[in-house]
Amino acid sequence: MYRNDAYSSKWFYAFIENMEYLNDNVTAVKIKSDVFQCWQFDLTYKPTFVEREHTNDDTIGSNTVPESVETGEPVINGDILHIKPTADVPPLDGYYITFMVSDTSILPYQASSTYPSQYNGIFSGYTLFGVKTLAEATAVVKWYVDPTGIAGTYGDAIKNIFLVPKTLYGISPHEQLTDYGFTMYIPTNTTLTTINASTSITRLATIDGYTPKNAKMYTWPYSYLLVSNNVGGNAEYRYEDFTSATPTFELTGIITSGCDINPKNYKNITTANQIYGLKMGKLPVCSWNTDSYAVWLAQNQLNMQVSLTRNVLKTGVGVVSKNAELIGGGIGSYAGDVLNSMSERYIAEHTPDEVHGDVNGSDYNFSGNLFFDVRRMSVRAEYARRIDEYFSALGYATNRVKIPNITGRRNWNYVKTIGCYIEADIPQADLSEIKSMFDKGITLWHNPATFADYSQNNDIIS
Repeated sequence: MYRNDAYSSKWFYAFIENMEYLNDNVTAVKIKSDVFQCWQFDLTYKPTFVEREHTNDDTIGSNTVPESVETGEPVINGDILHIKPTADVPPLDGYYITFMVSDTSILPYQASSTYPSQYNGIFSGYTLFGVKTLAEATAVVKWYVDPTGIAGTYGDAIKNIFLVPKTLYGISPHEQLTDYGFTMYIPTNTTLTTINASTSITRLATIDGYTPKNAKMYTWPYSYLLVSNNVGGNAEYRYEDFTSATPTFELTGIITSGCDINPKNYKNITTANQIYGLKMGKLPVCSWNTDSYAVWLAQNQLNMQVSLTRNVLKTGVGVVSKNAELIGGGIGSYAGDVLNSMSERYIAEHTPDEVHGDVNGSDYNFSGNLFFDVRRMSVRAEYARRIDEYFSALGYATNRVKIPNITGRRNWNYVKTIGCYIEADIPQADLSEIKSMFDKGITLWHNPATFADYSQNNDIIS
């Protein structure tokens, strides 16, 4: 450092680049001005395009500009979490076994005026009712399909049997008939409904076991949530897009064999977010058995008797007339009708019992009480450490026009600009060199004792 007292009291700072021996009394010293040290307090920074820098706001979600860094294959952090329509109870405890029937005239109750003509706002030409237990469901099926039952031989009236979370029926579903071994519950809810209480997901403090220094490591793509419906559907949710620190999900649905998962307080939508929802795999569609022959016999027995009586009368007329042709025709007709009747009966008797309904891939999920799995995903610890160290040394991608941030960190600030704009009443050659420093990327060290030591704490101090 030096100054020329004849002209000014200003100190100038320089680097010694070379020394050349001239004689025993003289050495030529070549110096180069440290232009930033000389003029740093004379510089006026103007808004310019800042490519990257250290920020003074490192809250989670405040810095999400993409970075050109390799992230590798993601891994699962911690346990896999589950979101379910009901609590961890035996599978059927949280559901009604719901029957969809087509003929209200044979329902084991009289439809009341409070019975809805629509379910969850959707008109239905079918009637729905539910029972709670397997034994009751068996009794209902017997009511419809057992020829000896009260209704009997109306198996085709059952169009579907499926499971519905009890919440979707409404807080106080209508109860109907209880005299035949089952209690029927009639849904009263007519709107989209929350199935269960909200499920909150705790964000882990580490990234695959590594504790980062920079909060950007807790944002996508370095850390995020992956939700699967276990039937081929997946969705990624970003921690930074939730308006609260704890991501929250809830299940909503209507009376069908499925429902949706929706994040709450996501992307500035404070309610359940239908836009970013994920469909749940269909709840099981049940199967039921009908005795084809018994049903056919019960439905056709009267027709058979009438048909045979008519054939006997036809044959009698032929005998009385003594007309051989008529007799032959009558006997042939009678024998043919009897044969046809017996053939139909034989075919019906040997037709396998019909199994109705469906068995789909979601049955496995239901049996295991598995619906939505939430996985806390992140980069591997190896990549997390490298990326975090990169952020510590060189800040975050900024990509905006602003005044460069040269202070605010404990030990150093890094800034890189494009087309740096600084005003200063200094030699233009020195000013151009300073601008070039910022365009190439400059690290400003604040404490001589920690100069060039990237292992130091560099937290935000202002």
